[in-house]
Amino acid sequence: MAYVGVEFVDNGGIGLVHCSWLTPLKKEAFWPPYKTSNLFNKALSTPEEPDQSNWKLYPLKRLFFECGVYLIFLYFVHYLIIPLIISYIFLKQCT
Repeated sequence: MAYVGVEFVDNGGIGLVHCSWLTPLKKEAFWPPYKTSNLFNKALSTPEEPDQSNWKLYPLKRLFFECGVYLIFLYFVHYLIIPLIISYIFLKQCT
């Protein structure tokens, strides 16, 4: 299983998606309609296949990374990626 860190075009937000949630050209990603983090995390870790009639499609600005193991990925994101992204956003706002 592969997980991908993405940045969205519309609001500049970042997120984690399963590679099966990406469109073939990797320019858009399906996002599940769940309101709680528990349901979202279950869909992500299972991974749940996108229901194209129910999941919303969002355009992507860029892909940050791809990781094959979910637990290693969580460690990687928590201790390395999030601080780097926060620093990048802070520096971008200061210039």
